[in-house]
Amino acid sequence: PVIRLGRVPQRATWLVHDTLSSTKQRIVVRIAKPGIRRAVAVSGPTSLPVLSLGIPTSVSRLGVVVPPEVTEVRSPARRVVGIIGSLTPWKGHLVLMDAIARTVDVQLEIAGLPFPGDEMYAQVLRERAQQPDLAGRVTFLGYVDSLATIKGWDIAISASTSPEAGPLVALEAMSIGVPVVGTDLGGTSELLGDGAGSLVEPSDSVELAAEITRLLEDGSARSELSRIGRRKVEDRYDIQKNLPALLKELIDG
Repeated sequence: PVIRLGRVPQRATWLVHDTLSSTKQRIVVRIAKPGIRRAVAVSGPTSLPVLSLGIPTSVSRLGVVVPPEVTEVRSPARRVVGIIGSLTPWKGHLVLMDAIARTVDVQLEIAGLPFPGDEMYAQVLRERAQQPDLAGRVTFLGYVDSLATIKGWDIAISASTSPEAGPLVALEAMSIGVPVVGTDLGGTSELLGDGAGSLVEPSDSVELAAEITRLLEDGSARSELSRIGRRKVEDRYDIQKNLPALLKELIDG
């Protein structure tokens, strides 16, 4: 909108790092459209709503550093699962907490800080953690080093209730061989598809609880997710390949 309304003579290339999922977002893009030359989306599902608005769009995926070693899949599991991300409602923390309350002897670690304005939501999470069905089972870690933290988990969770473009934390977990359970929408579906992770319905705490329980009790299943997830990152999400490709697409595409 600034480029259009400011009458900037050259139109912009737009890096689409969020999946358009609300009417407000679409209105903003329609206003901005005359100032957009083309768009580059970071996942296939993220490109679709932009294409539907008539904007030429290509896909260039994100990437992460691929560490030389993977984390050993523990069997039996320590029964620790975790989530990393900003403490904001659409990340699905409350759904995950309700799911953990339905499991037996599972510990949950929540890493991240609230967005400005979401401080009350963070307090709601802390109050939920103190209820009898979760008391003593939830730890709030605040800001953390993501890889070092994920290594201590049996399963990493991406519980978003709105579509993500390409959750980097899920990629980081896959890169070190930690199995990921995510919601089946947006870029998460693409990322965890083909057996690279486990997909569940958004906002369904019952299904999420069942899948967490199943994986914690099945070391072979976790090992398979670990293997396929790591290989997918090596093949498609290595930042050493994807970052130069993304820059080239933004500049030359």
